Amino acid sequence: GLLQGTALNPNLGDPKSALGSLQKSVQIRETLARLNPSNNNDQVELAVAYLDYSDYQRSTAGNMALAYDYGKKAVSILDREAASSHPDTRVLSQAARGHENLGIMQVGQGAMGWVGTLSGGIEDLQRSLAFTQRAIQSDPSQVKLRGTEAAVNAVLGDAQLKLGNRTQAFVSYRHALDALEKLNAQENNIRVASNVTVVMQKIGDVLLVDGKYSEATASYAKAEQLSRRLADADPHNELLQRNVLTSTAEHGYSLAESGRIAEGLRYLRKAQEIAEAEPSQTPLTRTLQGVIHVWAGEALEHSGQ
Repeated sequence: GLLQGTALNPNLGDPKSALGSLQKSVQIRETLARLNPSNNNDQVELAVAYLDYSDYQRSTAGNMALAYDYGKKAVSILDREAASSHPDTRVLSQAARGHENLGIMQVGQGAMGWVGTLSGGIEDLQRSLAFTQRAIQSDPSQVKLRGTEAAVNAVLGDAQLKLGNRTQAFVSYRHALDALEKLNAQENNIRVASNVTVVMQKIGDVLLVDGKYSEATASYAKAEQLSRRLADADPHNELLQRNVLTSTAEHGYSLAESGRIAEGLRYLRKAQEIAEAEPSQTPLTRTLQGVIHVWAGEALEHSGQ
């Protein structure tokens, strides 16, 4: 299911098949957990199935309410298991993932929307960091946990930006980017490298709001170049293609806002073409298409057209 079409993962752009697979996974895990309620491993893996289904609903189906409900169900199991006397790294890392996801949904994730409260989101993100740090202490060799720590710092930056604290948001984004770049020194981890492009875009957002157009444009351009290099190496990976779409659009928007309107429109039209060519046409893709049309409209308006 994750490989078929969950937009948060490298995937093949087949969301219909992904939904069927993930629903089967949840059904099987619920049956196992019900038949043997004293088996802690079955309880944890049920929570993981809930998180996978939650990821699909928020990133691909666009159903934030259902995604939040399944995230809460997962976290209630994982918090209980993590409170046991000797939780293993899997329990701690999945508890961190669960609270990270709840935090993301409450802080908001761009075109995916939001649910809950900003203060609740920050609280979940802080709990995620605490679980991540416990998991790293349990097993320092886990590279993925360092990636989770960086991702949570990035979302905390989003929360700080929404609260109007651009300076602190920039610091959080830089911490996240530095950590990710260390993890991906050889650029051989596609997931980590993909997250690098996302954080570069977030840094561009802060610079743009601050009116630092040339610096913002440079950050978006770096994100676009890395996104294209990754997507060229794995052309059937829809996650990487979407990163190309968003970085190209933001590069164009930044150029247009800085007064380089004709150049900006070229990038925005290129982004429109990428979005319209995406085979899956999920709610997120269609929302991004709408945003890009708005940005192109604003650029045309700036030039008196």
